[in-house]
Amino acid sequence: MAEKIRSVFIESRSWFDKSGGNAYYSNRIHINGRVVLITGLRYGYDTQYLWDGLRELYNLGLILEPQSPYSLRQKIDLYHVQNSVPKRELFKDSPAEEDMTELYEAIA
Repeated sequence: MAEKIRSVFIESRSWFDKSGGNAYYSNRIHINGRVVLITGLRYGYDTQYLWDGLRELYNLGLILEPQSPYSLRQKIDLYHVQNSVPKRELFKDSPAEEDMTELYEAIA
């Protein structure tokens, strides 16, 4: 039986390339305290990490329709944090190893 999603935590690490003037980030996405997905280096500023994290959950089938962080907070506990780190400390890409739709009930 699939577990109900109670909380999502998007942990992000960001790095600013001073020579090129670009910002990059990587995410580690937790559901109910369990890491389900790690995204590698991506380009983006400000809260792009949050929106991309939610899009990843949508792509995995855990969110049934695209939602903003603000509407999703009405349904579950949504947490997120972004820390600035050196480039070497960004998360390495690690796709979901299991079918998440079998483990968790999708959020409508």
